[in-house]
Amino acid sequence: MIEKLTEIYMRCNEHYLNKVGKYIDVYVYWDDLAGQSGPLISPEIYRKMIKPRQKRIFDAVRKKTKAKIFYHTCGAVYEFISDLIDIGVDILNPVFDLFLILFIIFKQVFLPKIL
Repeated sequence: MIEKLTEIYMRCNEHYLNKVGKYIDVYVYWDDLAGQSGPLISPEIYRKMIKPRQKRIFDAVRKKTKAKIFYHTCGAVYEFISDLIDIGVDILNPVFDLFLILFIIFKQVFLPKIL
């Protein structure tokens, strides 16, 4: 099923990028990997079943356009960031983990000083 969906997605992309690939600066891809409390699937399953297919999609995109690949995923995706870089993601949105890291720093460094 996942393979069939990947093939359909790639065919649609090919038609689309044949028409507009040379005109676009950013290619947007949406796929939620996490919620606010962490991954929706285990990183191991992602790496085995999803990552190789996303890489194929992004490699095909790169053949048709010079656009940056913008990946939107909700939630705390820290465990996937290296994987997303590996498959060619240029822009990650949102970076929920950045806010989590800042909160932890705030809690450890500043909160004791103001309470």
